[in-house]
Amino acid sequence: YNITRILKEENNSIWVGKVKSLSLKGYAIEIFPKLRIHQENVMEELVVLPDCLENIFGMLKMENKSIWVGKVRKVSLTGHAKRIEDKLDFTLMAPDTQEENGG
Repeated sequence: YNITRILKEENNSIWVGKVKSLSLKGYAIEIFPKLRIHQENVMEELVVLPDCLENIFGMLKMENKSIWVGKVRKVSLTGHAKRIEDKLDFTLMAPDTQEENGG
């Protein structure tokens, strides 16, 4: 699937609403900043698995906490994805449902 057209969209311009699970891998990670997730979202799992640094390069230039995710029960940032953790705005939900600030 060609994501060139999606990448031309403004950040936070593609409304996806509430998301239960989000898994972005390889070049698909580049659309992450374009997604607009519901303000009251509670996600079960977020997985970000880049193939190479190029997959997250654009996000490295973004402001911290500029990609809204919401509350998340499990976050898996693999490899280079750990470098964008500060760009993500999320609250990690502990197993006992207490909230911990993350991202």
